[in-house]
Amino acid sequence: MNVKNQLTLFIFVVLFFSCSKNQKDILANVNGEVISLSKFKNSYQDFLINNYQNDNLSSRYAYLNSLIDEKLILEYAKDNKLENDSSYIQKTQEVYDQLLLNNYFDKKINLDLSVTEAESRSVFQWGKTAIHVRHLFAKNINQINDIKSRLDRGESWNILAEECFQDSILRINGGDLGWYNQGELDPVFEWNAFSLKIGEISNPVRTRDGYSIIHLVETEYDGFIIEDEYQKKKIKLFDLVRNYKQQTRLLQFTDSTISTMDIEFNETVLDDLYNFLLSVGNENFEKIQNDKLISFEDEEWDVSESLNKLSNLSPDQLSRIKSISDLKQTIIGLTCRSKFLVDAVANKIYETKPFKDNLSKQLDQTMIKKVVTNLNKKLNNDKVHDQKKIIENYSNFRKELILTSNVKVDSLLLKTFIM
Repeated sequence: MNVKNQLTLFIFVVLFFSCSKNQKDILANVNGEVISLSKFKNSYQDFLINNYQNDNLSSRYAYLNSLIDEKLILEYAKDNKLENDSSYIQKTQEVYDQLLLNNYFDKKINLDLSVTEAESRSVFQWGKTAIHVRHLFAKNINQINDIKSRLDRGESWNILAEECFQDSILRINGGDLGWYNQGELDPVFEWNAFSLKIGEISNPVRTRDGYSIIHLVETEYDGFIIEDEYQKKKIKLFDLVRNYKQQTRLLQFTDSTISTMDIEFNETVLDDLYNFLLSVGNENFEKIQNDKLISFEDEEWDVSESLNKLSNLSPDQLSRIKSISDLKQTIIGLTCRSKFLVDAVANKIYETKPFKDNLSKQLDQTMIKKVVTNLNKKLNNDKVHDQKKIIENYSNFRKELILTSNVKVDSLLLKTFIM
């Protein structure tokens, strides 16, 4: 055989085995788009861990069907040009900004967060523990330090509570918050509260809403520590500890940033804005909309711009604005967020591959959520009826997509692959 024929045979053999190998890796084909076995196994493994499920045929089919559904829905959205919908466009900007911030914080504050085995085991135990806590509260560090000094000098906890709380119940009961389980409190408050011993009082703790001095009154333990259960949850527990620490660092980083921003308010305009928010109707808005409210670094926001920023907050965040002081702190937080976004853009985080990959995934999920939400817009408010109708609507929608699509699944490969 001459050299030319040998080379031709070699190329044929390589292509044959390459195609054969690639064919064996195809788990499903959705309108020409492949779901490979290798990628399926990686994401399926994460799914099992995050949902505490075991590998079985039912779980495999359910997860594969969800991936197929996602591809069909995204194709449906593209065919119907749903990416041009104004509400979706607004949501994509929110997703983009939040992801930009997440990557920025990873770079600035989350890189060297270490988690110990002891910490993860403590958090595991907290999941089986209820705590009874009370606290003393202040909006700023000077006030809480004064309260702590007076407490250390022997002043009555209950008298201090009467002074520091506006809420009538907390004033009367000494700041008693009652019983809580893990996940029900502000993360930083919770981390510090669960870390206390019964009867112990914390130093001032910076939380999302201000500063607290925490007293662990009593605990109630429910359940047994089972090593196998801990091992199954270990990865998630490490993530939970990391999240507690991230929240603490984020507050520290935010406070440090704010202290450098030369923030100044026009207090009269702030009062006008607060009164406008309390009023019913918009008759006073035209008078104040162009008034300068806040300046920081080289930027200024008038009332109109500030309201626009406030409108992007969640209902939960808006519900915490109960005083002029709350409004002021919320706007300060928004200015800080604006600075973080500017810094993130300056660092060109948006050009990194992890950012682009994650953005693509999140935008896909946003579109899928939009399509599913649109299916259920016309349902009534009967929750029992709605649930049945939601399932029925989606089932019919999925059938229509399947009927107009070319979906192939290698069932034998799905049944026989080894994790």
